[in-house]
Amino acid sequence: MTLISKVNGSEYEIRISLPSTYRQTTKAYTVFVVLDGEDFFLTAAEVTRNEQASSAGPLSGGSGPIPEFIVVSIALPSSPPNPFRRNFEFMPPAKREELAPTMRTFIDNAIATYGGKVEFGGASTFLKVVETEILPGVALHYRVDPTQRMLFGHSAGGTFAAYVLMTRPELFTDYIIASPGLLPENFREEELWAAKHKELRARVLLTAGEKEINDPLTL
Repeated sequence: MTLISKVNGSEYEIRISLPSTYRQTTKAYTVFVVLDGEDFFLTAAEVTRNEQASSAGPLSGGSGPIPEFIVVSIALPSSPPNPFRRNFEFMPPAKREELAPTMRTFIDNAIATYGGKVEFGGASTFLKVVETEILPGVALHYRVDPTQRMLFGHSAGGTFAAYVLMTRPELFTDYIIASPGLLPENFREEELWAAKHKELRARVLLTAGEKEINDPLTL
């Protein structure tokens, strides 16, 4: 379905995958929010269904089936195509001089390839769209479990997930942050959170590839 946000006037495409048992039960399900729905919706939908089915089978090791999820993916359509929209929507503010040389080179190469302009700083507004429009809309139409909600983001999406973790961690119970392009603002938000709180009540999986660790864009 298409959402025209009242927060910022932007268009979002919301793609939903329901568990195979959804129509046979009356129970509520965990919501699994997946960013970059253009790329990851089908993968997330298939993996959640297949893993749940496999975990209930005889080769599962006896630990029992994993939960089923309602997959909610968020895509960012644009006309004409804007290859840098996600960088703006997912990223907190950043100044060019704060970025690592490798990231500046990456941005310059991307502009040379695609044209246009790279801007950061839309994360707080996009967070408001997610919190006040997308999540309530899903809860209005589907049976969701309010006690558990998951967020997945990769690359710039991972940057946004890290931003949410440090600014509104209670919005999700679980965070999967894959290969994030962390910015100085992410670390400032972390410092602010640590100065005011003693613990962060969230389960977090943070991943990176071997070459990303050896030559990260953010160091």
